[in-house]
Amino acid sequence: MGASHLVPTDGRYLSLFVYTCGLWGCAARPRPLAKLQDVPFLRAGHPPKPSYHQTAIQHRRRHPNHRRDTEPPRELRQSRSHSILHPQARRHGAHTMASFRRFRPDDVNKFSKCNLDPLTETYELGFYLQYYTKWPSLFQVCEDMDGNIVGYIMGKVESSPDAYKYSEHYLPWHAHITALTVAPEARRLGVGRILTEQLEAAADANDAWFVDLFVRKSNHRAIAFYESLGYSVFRVVKDYYGDHATDPDKDSEDAFDMRKSMRRDQQRQHVRDDGKNHMVDPEDVW
Repeated sequence: MGASHLVPTDGRYLSLFVYTCGLWGCAARPRPLAKLQDVPFLRAGHPPKPSYHQTAIQHRRRHPNHRRDTEPPRELRQSRSHSILHPQARRHGAHTMASFRRFRPDDVNKFSKCNLDPLTETYELGFYLQYYTKWPSLFQVCEDMDGNIVGYIMGKVESSPDAYKYSEHYLPWHAHITALTVAPEARRLGVGRILTEQLEAAADANDAWFVDLFVRKSNHRAIAFYESLGYSVFRVVKDYYGDHATDPDKDSEDAFDMRKSMRRDQQRQHVRDDGKNHMVDPEDVW
């Protein structure tokens, strides 16, 4: 019964109005709002609508074979945080938080720790910005809690020019890792693995056949790292690293062209098991 239905023209209606307001608490102090879980109507047969997170958990419980690749591609997530366990702190359970996100132009000023590695190439500013503008989802960085860049990966998706289409060295649509480096203090923590997985997710999202990279034949640690991720040698590029151009006392070094098939290459037609027996010249590599 509301106040709009009572017209206090005489004492009888006025008394009824005051009694009604006192009964329902209209004239008294306001009551606190009840919580949703305390409302019998909702608790009896109309529970609140579950959240998206709860629905996803229930779906996975009902469907144990739920595929994670039905979720949005990982390269579309702008930033992710990971708890990385340092090998020397495993006994104490200490973790280090690291954030993985897309590269920003001002990150170039923070690459000094990563580029101190003698095997890491340092490029001019325009080279980094080219990758940033053309392939932003394939340019990821790892940032520690203090805002320092302790690792990054830069790559691209491309295919050989049409002029090479009928050549045996023609490369179909694929992703290429141009650079992957991790600062010395952040190595053996899984940073390189996470960065590589993010680039592979972007490669799958772009429907690439495979991911490839070049590594020095003498860089055994890097070769073992990529092999642990499923990469294998596809071919050997003779004298790919022309160190004699900058230092006459150094000889050129061969490179391993390593590949890993993506989801599109179900038949694994773009990888081989005897890649170390296939030699090509630098001009055959585009």
